Amino acid sequence: MRTYRALCKAFRSLNFTAAIWSIVWMIPLATGLLAQSPLVLEELEQKAFEAATQFAQDSVVQVETFGTAELVKNQLTSSGPSTGTVLSADGWIITSTFQFKGQPASITVVLPNKERKAAKLIARDFSRELALLKIEVDSPLKPAVPSQPSTWQIGQWSLAIGKTFDPSVGSCSAGILSAQGRIWDKAIQSDTKISPQNYGGPLIDLQGKVMGILTPINPGIVTEGEVEQWYDSGIGFAIPLSDVLERLPRMQTGEDIHPGKVGIRWRGGDEYNLPVVIDGVTPGSPASQAGLEVGDRILKAGPNPDRLKTIDNHCQFKHAMGPLDSGSDLLLVVDRQGQLQEFRCTLVRELPTYKEPYLGILADPDTNPKAPKIQFVIPDSPASKAGLKPGWTIESIDGKAFDEKRNLESRMVNMNYRVP
Repeated sequence: MRTYRALCKAFRSLNFTAAIWSIVWMIPLATGLLAQSPLVLEELEQKAFEAATQFAQDSVVQVETFGTAELVKNQLTSSGPSTGTVLSADGWIITSTFQFKGQPASITVVLPNKERKAAKLIARDFSRELALLKIEVDSPLKPAVPSQPSTWQIGQWSLAIGKTFDPSVGSCSAGILSAQGRIWDKAIQSDTKISPQNYGGPLIDLQGKVMGILTPINPGIVTEGEVEQWYDSGIGFAIPLSDVLERLPRMQTGEDIHPGKVGIRWRGGDEYNLPVVIDGVTPGSPASQAGLEVGDRILKAGPNPDRLKTIDNHCQFKHAMGPLDSGSDLLLVVDRQGQLQEFRCTLVRELPTYKEPYLGILADPDTNPKAPKIQFVIPDSPASKAGLKPGWTIESIDGKAFDEKRNLESRMVNMNYRVP
């Protein structure tokens, strides 16, 4: 037994000694690797950037505009070249609306081989600050290769490409993908250098595949036209290419894309802690036509049952609404007095101009709000013409009874004045 213990002790001592000598032997080797690794990694990094840019840049073109509203010595001026990204071999090109605020008289696309082509502005996406161009081509163009959003990871490299200086060779700035679902779930965020020099160009991954189209959209944008310059701020945004391609067939027909509007307002101003409880419904709006009412609490929202999002606060509702365009379907699940109900509507570009409904009665302030009594009927008013009389009790409007939250006044305010 003593012999066995002695052997075990000797073996453990031998293992410990061997481990110590292994560590001592590895120290100079590790030190050498650490000393060399920054240079090696930097070289590999540079090669990866070059390869990705080389793969993508033939799908990037220069866009020139001429004849904007700006005059210099009575001559219409050009605002300088910008960048576009090829979507198809037959000449469909996406770019930013940044170049088209002044309604240019002519548009020219300069291809990577420096061939110049006249372009037509076909449609705009006002929600994402994008414009679709079309050119006639003599030979097929190289369309951008989409990067799959399911493969993206926060912190991965991203490269922004522009063609404002040379149509043959793109300029490149590097950064990381820092966030997804920005600008109310319409954009991805990167800290690459994004400016008017590469608006309309692609944001690519290290395989040279296009993640998104660079745009001047900013965090404050809620509705169309609210463009501010955020370059030099340290962050920039790109619209996922998958979203652009999803809307491409509509834009190819000449249809402009606009943000979708539903026509509700909600209670309170705390976007992060308050639930979405409807405080008003615009008469004639999609919400009104669907049957939504004051007091309804929105629990879920989305374009269809498979894409419903849980809504706990105002911010989440804005994220659910952000990607939806006019003409899109909206499904809402609401809590109405403890019962779950579903409402479907189609979003619109513009809401009807509000006009307060006029009935022409004065209600007795001392009567039960659930059954208001008419105190006075204004002559020649709709109420007078309908034959309403003082002393009568109003039990409902449009078949809907009153309660503490839905009294006569709130029912009237949210009625469509166009409907008898």
